Amino acid sequence: IRRALLGGYANSKILEIHGERMIKSNYKPGFKLSLHNKDLNIAKSFARTLGLNFKGLNEVKKIITFCELEWDPECLNFYKNKKVLVTGATGFIGSKLVSRLTNAGYTVKAMSRRDVSDTPGVKFVKADALDEGGLENVLDGVEVAYYLLHSMEGHKKEWENFDKREILQAENFLKAATKSGVKRIIYLGGLVNDSLELSRHMKSRKVVGDILSSGSIPVTQLRASIIIGAQGGSFAMLRYLVERLRVMVCPKWVKSLAQPICLNDVV
Repeated sequence: IRRALLGGYANSKILEIHGERMIKSNYKPGFKLSLHNKDLNIAKSFARTLGLNFKGLNEVKKIITFCELEWDPECLNFYKNKKVLVTGATGFIGSKLVSRLTNAGYTVKAMSRRDVSDTPGVKFVKADALDEGGLENVLDGVEVAYYLLHSMEGHKKEWENFDKREILQAENFLKAATKSGVKRIIYLGGLVNDSLELSRHMKSRKVVGDILSSGSIPVTQLRASIIIGAQGGSFAMLRYLVERLRVMVCPKWVKSLAQPICLNDVV
């Protein structure tokens, strides 16, 4: 479907050059249908073989958001009917993910530790992963759960025990998800190398992934290095330092190599 929309089958030169930009633009479906009818008809015929029926391009846009170049039944089922939970939904990454999912047509259950008013397509639920009983209520009816929780926050004494809290959170979440019949957990962890000596933070990220994967629920682990975005804490800290200090004596760890990635690419 994607190849046809980009002119890969009918060889539309306009779509080959401008395909991504045009798909993201807010043109009326009729405009695209009339201008690139041949390509779109091929895409629609593919969609019909998969049991999809759409009149314009809004539905195609949603499909492209979540599916890879090669279509498969698992992706189709994921697109159609999954009930999705996003934990850490008001955070740096979670808020962006919730927005992306709702824009793609999902109705999302969003978990936060504070009271948040519902928004179109988003049902907010208040819960703390340190409370297993509360998690069971949140996970009831959920099929796919995004795990975006961490505990590197609070006062110094609380922060010193962040790894213990993260272990407890992961254990509680796995137990509650298993009881609730969750079919898949998607976890965003840190980019680690088992052959290296890890910091407490990176070791905790890996341990959390291992805990979530230790049960019977299939787990997809995505590992990222530094995630860069305007609302991110590390980005804001760096910006503040650069704005205030012309010269700064840096510790040795600033020479550590990293593989930064943009928030939009992560989502």
